[in-house]
Amino acid sequence: PEDSLIAVEEPEIHVHPKAQFKFGLLASDFTKSENKQLILITHSEHIVSGVLTAIKKGKIEPHEVSIWFFERKGMENIATRSEVDKEGRAVGALKSFLEATLSELSQYIGAVG
Repeated sequence: PEDSLIAVEEPEIHVHPKAQFKFGLLASDFTKSENKQLILITHSEHIVSGVLTAIKKGKIEPHEVSIWFFERKGMENIATRSEVDKEGRAVGALKSFLEATLSELSQYIGAVG
């Protein structure tokens, strides 16, 4: 029904990274066209990048997206909300999540080049 809530846990399992990115874009389109709320629980920076790209392209507004980063510190679980701007840039804990991938890629490119 309209205004319903859908939750999907780890949709990236056994899915190619390019398809994960596309899933993030399509999920953003789906929430708007079908008037649904969607909760994605993911470890995939590709899915998150797809959602952030949808924001940058104006398909979805930053205030319509809430991105949370969960980490364990000692015996505590910490939840931090990342702010997202109109350019699809994440500020906060999520930034470190995405920067880890960029760091790994730059090390690989440096080793190849």
